[in-house]
Amino acid sequence: MKQIMNHVRRYRVLLAGIVVLTILQVGSSLLSPTILASLVSNGILKQNQAVILQQGGLMLLTSTLDLVLSILVVRFIGKFSAGLSKDLRLSMFTKIQHFSTQDFQKLGTSSYINRTTRDIQSLAQTLGFSMSMVLMAPLLLVGSIILSVRMNFTLSLVLLGSIPFLGIAVALLVKTVSKDFTIMRQMTDTLTQIIRDSLTGIRVIRAFNKSEYEVERFDKVNEKYRELIFRMNIKFSLIMPLMMITINFANLAVVLVGAHLIQASQLEVGALMAVIQYSVLVLVALLMLSFIFVMIPQGLVAAKRVNEVLEQENIQTFVSEDYGLEKIDTVEFKDVSFKYEGAEKAMLNHVDFTAKVGEKIAIIGSTGAGKSTLVNLLMRFLDITSGELLMNDVNIREFTEKELREQIAFVPQNRMLFEGSIRDNLRFGNEHATDEEMIQALKQAEAWEFVSSLEEGLDAHVEQKGDNFSGGQKQRLSIARALVKQASIYVYDDSFSALDAKTEAKLRANLAEINQQSIIFVVAQRISSVTDATKIIVLHEGNVVGIGTHDELKESNQIYQEIMNSQSSLEEMEDTHE
Repeated sequence: MKQIMNHVRRYRVLLAGIVVLTILQVGSSLLSPTILASLVSNGILKQNQAVILQQGGLMLLTSTLDLVLSILVVRFIGKFSAGLSKDLRLSMFTKIQHFSTQDFQKLGTSSYINRTTRDIQSLAQTLGFSMSMVLMAPLLLVGSIILSVRMNFTLSLVLLGSIPFLGIAVALLVKTVSKDFTIMRQMTDTLTQIIRDSLTGIRVIRAFNKSEYEVERFDKVNEKYRELIFRMNIKFSLIMPLMMITINFANLAVVLVGAHLIQASQLEVGALMAVIQYSVLVLVALLMLSFIFVMIPQGLVAAKRVNEVLEQENIQTFVSEDYGLEKIDTVEFKDVSFKYEGAEKAMLNHVDFTAKVGEKIAIIGSTGAGKSTLVNLLMRFLDITSGELLMNDVNIREFTEKELREQIAFVPQNRMLFEGSIRDNLRFGNEHATDEEMIQALKQAEAWEFVSSLEEGLDAHVEQKGDNFSGGQKQRLSIARALVKQASIYVYDDSFSALDAKTEAKLRANLAEINQQSIIFVVAQRISSVTDATKIIVLHEGNVVGIGTHDELKESNQIYQEIMNSQSSLEEMEDTHE
């Protein structure tokens, strides 16, 4: 919990204010019954006007003070909870931004979302309100009992006799509820994951007529969640009736005993009214305690889940100081191997090759051969298991995360665009890019033609994930975003798959002209995408089975020949069909 406590300490002045105000509020609340006793016994019953005015005014003052202090405490708690939530969300989001691909897999996306939102909110609220109640409840309980004893010892014994029964009931309830909170959080993660998967894959679900199946899958989990919530609500609903029954019996006993004592001239009416008020304050204190005992398990579960992320050790570590990397001229894989955590065999084995400025390195192979894994190592989305990955003859681990990725422009396989405008998306590559630079990049990416036809041009709206554009348009916009960056290394991870042959040919010609001062890495499925490469890396089941030009490999490399033949056969079938 070290990380959480570090955030809490930032608000120590605010917390000190909550403590002081809470103590003053308790003092004000405890004073009121005593004033009431004097008002009734010495003022009203004796018809003493001076005492009535004096004690009445004092009672009005304490009531007003109690109200003001209550408002201030709630305001301070709200400020603390909101501030702590903000800080924890920022810390967690920042932490997640630096997670590797393997780090993400530990808990899952949906769990991270719930921990960043619901759990942090629950933790902050629990800390804020329970902190005040943890202080107020004992002071109010003990203070009420002491002052009640001062008023009349016999009546106080009647009041005290009810407390143990209530304490036992609340303790048993809290014990069972704490387990339910843990299960509830886990089920929330599951529900969120199902919803997320269904929304993301809605087209696939509809295409395969699996909507009913998804509804049934959701309903099963949802029903279990309903049963859990119902069970918890029943348990919570028992708290108030138990307390009210107990305190009502206690008050009834106090009144009956008090009436007897008044008849025997052993007790004043004002004292009886004060004891009854103190019994109400005891009820309030016990309600607070029960609320605390309910909130704390929920808060502890939330704190554990938040802390799990904040203190999660990253698989990857980066140096803290810049090396001074300004431009990358060479990239060298030296006997590089990589194995995913928990996997039976390595994804890449003993990869060896060098890339220099002006070269286009193509990586080709069947699905699952390790192509994307290789470029993920280049970006340090993953870390090599063995061997060395050098840039300018320096180990890639010597560079900070920022300076390394500033030198690399990346076009991902999934053609990810962000909600906003085309301009916003292009400035992901270079936040200071001018309109002229963006238009130039769009022209080079063969995207300016359709962008210029849009009414708003660069300011045209991009929906979430770019869903208002076709696959080919999204791909070209992704490429333009990379070109705006003007990097040392350009990585195209299967970035031409959604383009027709004519557009791809134009695009490759454009890229050949502008990338003479950079190192180009192209991951491709199609032979046509790599024929102009300086060096083609042929991967098969994680092994490099060939390195050379297109002409060299088509003559001597069996795997490359098989890929060529399979694609030629496919093209022939398509031509015949046409």
